[in-house]
Amino acid sequence: MNWQKLSIAEGEEEFGEGLCCRRLTDKRGTLLHYKISSDSELRGLEAGCWLVVPISGNCELKDGIITVGDLWLGSGTDFDIRAQTGDTAELFALRLNKIDIPEKSQTISGAGRPFVDYPDPNDRPTQPVQVLSEGSVSVLRTRFSPDFCAAEHWHDFDTWYFILAGSMRFGEEGIYNAKDVRQVEGGFSYGPEDPGPEGVDFILVSVGGPVALHWSDLETPPNGSLTVV
Repeated sequence: MNWQKLSIAEGEEEFGEGLCCRRLTDKRGTLLHYKISSDSELRGLEAGCWLVVPISGNCELKDGIITVGDLWLGSGTDFDIRAQTGDTAELFALRLNKIDIPEKSQTISGAGRPFVDYPDPNDRPTQPVQVLSEGSVSVLRTRFSPDFCAAEHWHDFDTWYFILAGSMRFGEEGIYNAKDVRQVEGGFSYGPEDPGPEGVDFILVSVGGPVALHWSDLETPPNGSLTVV
């Protein structure tokens, strides 16, 4: 199957002191979910290039606070985080296959970054995006209003969707809710993307290059359509 719907309710739990970890998949990348209790620490991940996506609470890093809407990108061995006093935090940690470890690990803050129009060369309607990272690991945050629907389309590279709030139906795959994660292989067509009555707020990660949008009725997807069974 060329896509995955991942829920934290389905992962196998591992417990440590003030720490709960669920391994959700090792296909096309390793995805872990962590729940960190007040004043507890997560010190180090496995070797490799990792992207960390907070989904609730506040955590302290060496260089400041990280919260929902922020990211961390770098070497897993550099990652060192603590939940703030009186807070419980949740985050996803995604090990990115075939991506070089950056020379310097970094926190990417979403605060103060504007949401800008997403340019579509075919002048079809899109929704504003917040550009968080570009290059081999390209990351956008976007919010779909309830009355918007993205028709069937495809991307060049593997993509991961982290649903922060609201809900969205992806074609025949079903409905994804807050804290669900969706992964789809590059070159496969899917859709439509139809947000729920409250809209949807999500982070989109493209692994390997930019988030290029191809409408399936204008450009034939190289790998065909998703197989939903």
